[in-house]
Formats: sequence, structure tokens, C-alpha cells
Amino acid sequence: ALKAGTPASFSGKQAVLHLPEQKTFLRALELPTEKETPIAERIPWMVDEQIPLPIEKMTYDWHVTRRTNSETSVQVAAAPTDLVEESLTLLQEAGLAPAAVEPTSSGLYRAIQGATRAPDAPAPEATTREDVQPPVLYLSLASSDATFVLLSPEEIIYTSSISLPHDEISSALVSALSAEPEAVASFLRSGHDDQWDEEQTLRTLKPFLDTLATELSKVLSFAGTHSTSGTAQKVNQIVLSGPLANLPGVDSYLSLQVGTPISKADVLTSLPLVSTKLVTDAFARAHAIAFGLAARAHADASPEEGARPLNLLPRTIRDARALAKVRSRFITSSVAIVMGALVFLGYLYGLQFVLQDAINERRTLADHVPVTVEDQTLSEMELLVDDVNALASRTQQVHTQRLRWTPFLVDLAQRTPENVRIASSDMSIAPEGVRINGFATTREEFLAFVDALGESPYIVAVTSPSSNLTLSENLTFVITVTLDQESMRSDTVL
Repeated sequence: ALKAGTPASFSGKQAVLHLPEQKTFLRALELPTEKETPIAERIPWMVDEQIPLPIEKMTYDWHVTRRTNSETSVQVAAAPTDLVEESLTLLQEAGLAPAAVEPTSSGLYRAIQGATRAPDAPAPEATTREDVQPPVLYLSLASSDATFVLLSPEEIIYTSSISLPHDEISSALVSALSAEPEAVASFLRSGHDDQWDEEQTLRTLKPFLDTLATELSKVLSFAGTHSTSGTAQKVNQIVLSGPLANLPGVDSYLSLQVGTPISKADVLTSLPLVSTKLVTDAFARAHAIAFGLAARAHADASPEEGARPLNLLPRTIRDARALAKVRSRFITSSVAIVMGALVFLGYLYGLQFVLQDAINERRTLADHVPVTVEDQTLSEMELLVDDVNALASRTQQVHTQRLRWTPFLVDLAQRTPENVRIASSDMSIAPEGVRINGFATTREEFLAFVDALGESPYIVAVTSPSSNLTLSENLTFVITVTLDQESMRSDTVL
């Protein structure tokens, strides 16, 4: 039936399942706030006290809706494990993946209150007794059952359901009203039939309504003795819905019996339908439940603890899905990291060609970039070496020259006399040698400087004063120094 009823345009696989109210348990419990014993350890024995079946045969879920220094409000839902597993099997056979399992009342009254406000979501905390709004009792009358849901602004307090003797009611109406069984069946599905006398209908239904009123009184009594948000309050409003709520005079008769105002409610009022006229009364409740179940998405996305809807989906399935989500995120992150690494490596691979082109374009200029020397002291010559190293690192050719000339420049700084200056002048590096410009105060100082250069192990040839060395009145001079191939090899090893 699920496969046949799934429209072709439906592409989703996630489904929210609701269980019959008669077979589920939903309560709001008040626990003393204890720091020594976690709530998770106290919930099982409290559930065991509240439900008729052994807890080991039940699937249950809970969440905290309110917490004070003295009391903690907890909402608990439970259902027989056999029922949950049987329902999940049906979904899986239909090709659907169960996203959540909850009591019918949760979906129905989430729809009644509006999709943006789930009944199991917390309301703003009240600070005084006057701030606490009294609970409302929702009574849904179907053709075969009646469902009671006691609802406060912050949580579902209590749910129960009783079966109605559908066959007995039908037979009584057929006999009393001399009606056809088909007409009575239609009447019970919709609650509408202008041909029948209202007084006669009520007189026929009175025994069944009296039984319903007795059960209704029990629920009202329960509400008056059990606290909600720390304060027990009397129900001052009953909201009636469902097909049988449309029966003439039912609301007024029940209100008279229990002494509490009763108003009718259209369960489709809060739903985003284009036209509620397209939904008959017989299917209005089913539509409302469907919308209420779908509205779980809003509450599921809420990060607040109290706003998390109850879920009777077995913990093993939820844990497996949580693990699957973690794995999926890990795989996605890993793929993203790998892709990012590949893109980065591709960027580096392309960058090497760009840099090589830039190196080739600047090689000629870099080979003859002048370096200015302010002083010939050792520390300043070390700065000169750093500058030469920075320059040489720009091209492969100059990189080789860095190994050739660095030892010579250090040796030159150590051998230069104090009264010989290589200052405010230029020194150019080229593959064939180093051209040094400088000045001395006397000719003797200059000749001593030349002798010092001749003693350097790195120098092969120094131009003579008669050729490339020129002296003017201020004793400026130009020297070209070259290294042989042997020096280059030994320096490279160093």
C-alpha cells in the first residue's frame, strides 16, 4: 500500500512515522534536581513506574523541557518495541528510510499550534504563578476512538486514548433514525447531515457521550493535581476537533457534563494550504498529522535542548546514522583537502615556469647590478656579502658567482689598511671579475694595499698601475681582480 500510494513525483526517501495513540505513552514528569545522580540514570525506573509494560519491552526517549534549582521537567515518550520494529519494517519494505518515530499526538498538535511552534518546544520561562498559562485539553473525536492531549504552552503533559464502539453507535443510529447504513457511515466520517434531527441524534448518542464525559472528567482531574512548569492549574478550556466534533450539540452537551467551556477547532487552520475546502472532514485529521510530522524539520534543526522533538527511532539506528554523517563529513573534508592540495601543487608547477621566465629576462641586468659600499670595515663588508648573496640568488648564473666571490670579499675586508678607503664608490660583479673603485690618502698607502691584495690566496691577477690602475691628485684608483678556475672549484667546495 505504501509503494502504491507513493506518487511518482516524490523523490525523497526520508519518512517520519507516527504510532497510534492507544499504543504509545507520553508524559511530562517532574524530577527533583539532583547533581549526584544524572537524569539519564533516573529516567528508566520512572518510566517503569508509569507504564504498564516492562521497560525492557519498550522503546523510549526523553528530553528536558525546564530546569530549576529544585525541579527538572522531563518529557518522556514510549512505545512497545515490537510495534516500533514492525512499523520500521513496513517503511523499509516500501523503500523509505525512517527519520523519526513519534506518537500521533505530537504531529497532530504541532499542526494545530502551527508549524513554527511545536508542542514539545519550550516556551519562555515563567517567573511567577500568574505568568504560567493554564493547560489546554485537546479532544479529538474520530469514528472509532477519542484522543485526549493535555497541553501546556511548553510541553505535552499527558496523552491518552479510548476506543469508541463504532459498530454499536452505527447500529443505534440506523435503528433510531431509520437511516441506511451507508448514510450513517458517511455521517460518522464527516459529522454532517442536515436531514437528521439534532435532538433525536443526541438522544441516541447520549449513552456513548456519557461514557466519553466520564473519561473527560478523569483527564481534567489529573490536570488539576499534576504540576506543569512547577504549578498545578485547572484546565479552563477544551478544544474539540475531529469528524464527530461536527455532530450537532456534542460540544454543548459535553461542556455541560464536565463544567468546562468547549470550543471547536479546525485542525487545518494553521496549515499552509491554498484551500482547506479541498480536504474533507473525514481526512482533515490525517492531513493535519501529516503536516505536523513534516514540521519536525524545524524543531530538529533547533540547537536548544528543550526544542529537540522526541524520537522513538531505536538508538542503534540513530547512532548508526550519526556515525554515517560523521564519516560522510570526514570523506567530504578529505576529498576537499586532496583537491586543494592538487590545485596548490598545480599552482606551484605553473609558478616555476613563470619564475624561470622572469629569471631569464632579468639575468643580463642582474649580472651588472652595482653594489654601493659605505665603509670597508669587516661588519660593513659582511653587509656587502649579504647584498651580493641576495643579488646572486635571483639567477642560477649569479648563484655560482656567489660561491666564487664571497670568500674573496671577506678576505679583502680583512687585508685592507685602515687608511685605504673603498667608500662612496661602486663595485661591479661580472663573470670575468670584480671591478673595485676606491681611494687612498698617499701613494705609499695604496702600494701597501696592492701588496696586500697580492698576498690574497683568492687573487690571480691585479692590473698594474701603468695599465688599468690610474691615480689622480686625490689618489683614486680602479682595480680589476679575477679568479682562475681552480679557485672557483675550491671555493665551491668550501
